[in-house]
Amino acid sequence: MRGTARVGGTDYRFRIHQYGGTGYREVNQTAVDTSLPVLFKPMGSPRPDPVYIASDADYVDYITELMRGFAIPDFLKRYRRSRRYLFLGLRLLRDTERMVMADMVYGAGIPTGYALIPEPTGKELPFCRNKGIDVIKANLDDLLAATDHAQGGSREPELLGGGQQWGRWPRPHGAPAGEGLDAQGVRAV
Repeated sequence: MRGTARVGGTDYRFRIHQYGGTGYREVNQTAVDTSLPVLFKPMGSPRPDPVYIASDADYVDYITELMRGFAIPDFLKRYRRSRRYLFLGLRLLRDTERMVMADMVYGAGIPTGYALIPEPTGKELPFCRNKGIDVIKANLDDLLAATDHAQGGSREPELLGGGQQWGRWPRPHGAPAGEGLDAQGVRAV
């Protein structure tokens, strides 16, 4: 599911593609196989064809449509209730991205989810804390290494601050700071 700008020419601000083993095909929201995992790219993506939310005007339009209910498919509005999110590769440095994410996580579980941010900023930390998103000081490569290692692969996860391994993350939302957590409750893995 990818977000689209108004120039996409539809009543909705999203496009849905389903992978069929050899490639992607676009599907209508009523024809989605809801048993499949959902990869949500609200700012667009370069594949299968380039579609982006890029300009300030795109963001204003997208956020407006998000609040009106036209930026998320109906099945995803139902599916997201009490779910958790994993934010990968998304920096929450700009107000526009934080506004989109604040609306996206409406009705999420507790905790709302987790964000892999190697070096979170003073803007990202309070936003994530306020939204119930636990920040993990790591990047996608760290996650892939941990996944490979957990599945018996040879790739060892990096040991970062405090000697914490991936097997010990994340802390439960709201848990007090403890071993491996800094004063802001952020885990360094």
